[in-house]
Amino acid sequence: MLEIFTTIASNLGVALENIILIIAWLGGLIYAAKDFRLATIYWFIISGGVFLWMYSLQTAGEPITYYFSLVTFLLSLVLMSLNLLFIKQNADVVI
Repeated sequence: MLEIFTTIASNLGVALENIILIIAWLGGLIYAAKDFRLATIYWFIISGGVFLWMYSLQTAGEPITYYFSLVTFLLSLVLMSLNLLFIKQNADVVI
């Protein structure tokens, strides 16, 4: 399965890690069109999975850097936290 992404990345001249992250984050736009809260949860789970996958590939010896996926994982965590903070402030409910 990694060969498909490698072929796409070599044809476009973009790093393999960026192609995988772009595809994963574009999938969240479908959810963001309906509900942004659901999209932030999706981005958090998917970016965490992509980070773990890339980290395991690098430890197995593949020439992949996982730093971009780590940054997107932390960014999605911040987005989800801010989204939940604004929901809590608007709802006036003690969680």
